[in-house]
Amino acid sequence: MIVDDEPRSRAIARRMLASYPAFAVVAECANGYDALAAVSEFEPHLMLLDIQMPEMDGFAVVKKIKPEQLPVVAFLTAFDQYAVRAFEVHALDYLLKPFDEERFASMMRRVEERVTAADGPLYARRVFTMLETLTAANSYAERFVVRLHGKILVIPVAEVDWIKAEDNYIRIHRVLLLPGPGDSLVTVRSA
Repeated sequence: MIVDDEPRSRAIARRMLASYPAFAVVAECANGYDALAAVSEFEPHLMLLDIQMPEMDGFAVVKKIKPEQLPVVAFLTAFDQYAVRAFEVHALDYLLKPFDEERFASMMRRVEERVTAADGPLYARRVFTMLETLTAANSYAERFVVRLHGKILVIPVAEVDWIKAEDNYIRIHRVLLLPGPGDSLVTVRSA
């Protein structure tokens, strides 16, 4: 299965796959939504997946596939900054566009080994475990650590009212509850 929002990229992948008679293209999709429907319908063994697509990127596509339907994934993309993340979700390979036939052949050797391996369900579990770990790791910060007048301050995000950039620095304005009768007095202080 080929998933890429660029028709030319899909055509190149289809042409290169034609050299591998053990593989047949069961679906070509231009977006993540069509890819999810095609995975459910065709249950492919391999998905060549672009990362940057409108509305739903390749990582979101992988996250939404049921573990028992997850094919082997090889990312095809023009952007090298996603390589680490691709391997963190146990992608089999990461081809940087434009790739040549030699590089494609190298990927296909790994695909053939993976598709014929007996540990398919284990592969799917590893991918989903890593996706859950990445999702948890990408949660929002709960505090800021700042240096102020030679001291290190830990500022809870809940206390931050607003942040302003000032040249190479930032100004963090935070709301503090000052002790007093009923602890109800609130003041604004900047750090």
